[in-house]
Amino acid sequence: MSALVRAALVGAVVGIAEAMLYVFGDADEIPVVLAMALLPFPLGMFLSWFGRLPLSWAVSTLASFLLYVLMLAFAVFGLTLSTAMDFGAVTGTAAFMALGVIGYVAAAAIVMPGPAKARSLAAGFVAVTCLGLGLPHDLIAAGAQAERLHRAGLPLVGPGLDGFRLTHADDDYTGHPDEPELHLTYEGEGTMIEVWVLRPDLTGPYLACEYDSGADCRQVRDGVWMDDYRVMYASRGGTTVRLEGETASYDTLLAMLDTFRPIPLTELAAADRP
Repeated sequence: MSALVRAALVGAVVGIAEAMLYVFGDADEIPVVLAMALLPFPLGMFLSWFGRLPLSWAVSTLASFLLYVLMLAFAVFGLTLSTAMDFGAVTGTAAFMALGVIGYVAAAAIVMPGPAKARSLAAGFVAVTCLGLGLPHDLIAAGAQAERLHRAGLPLVGPGLDGFRLTHADDDYTGHPDEPELHLTYEGEGTMIEVWVLRPDLTGPYLACEYDSGADCRQVRDGVWMDDYRVMYASRGGTTVRLEGETASYDTLLAMLDTFRPIPLTELAAADRP
């Protein structure tokens, strides 16, 4: 087995170990963060020695730093490890493994004896990887958000009224993972309209209206309810939606309700996200 293949196996194992820490630990806790930051050094060094890689200490040290560089490069584009895990544990673990493989193969090609061409190819491979994931980063982040909403049972729906564009999309879990909400902002025609796709466990627009506003709610059209503050509620996409626009006209809000449909991923990618 060639040294580069062994380096790839070491990187894959390090990536799996990092993924396990992320999945089974609390990534917001300082001990877990420190463990994820420090693990590549001792584990990579041991595996490199066990795999009999030439200059194993140098390969494992450089590979650990390359992993940090890659993660920082992706984070600049908004592609964090949590983004990878939003696609699910299997896909997220594969992303961790890929980072490990890239880091260790590149480090092995740079450090171990061999032609200069191999070192140049390794450096180029890392650069192309960063650029290749950086170009469609908005689309990747939007796909992660859509997958996160799907797992939460929240439909990705919104209005498609001509003259308005989606400018902001935030899936707000209101402090409770079992109570997700999707907050969308649309701008156009000199006004801004906010849309909330509410958690599916609410029993309908009328009760959502009463629950949110505490005001008298009246039916303004079949299936459409409105409170005293001209906030509209209706059922769309299998759940309850809420529309609010301080300067939007009554007719504009109704027109928005008539154009609800699944939001295309490209439209979601063009919107700002927190």
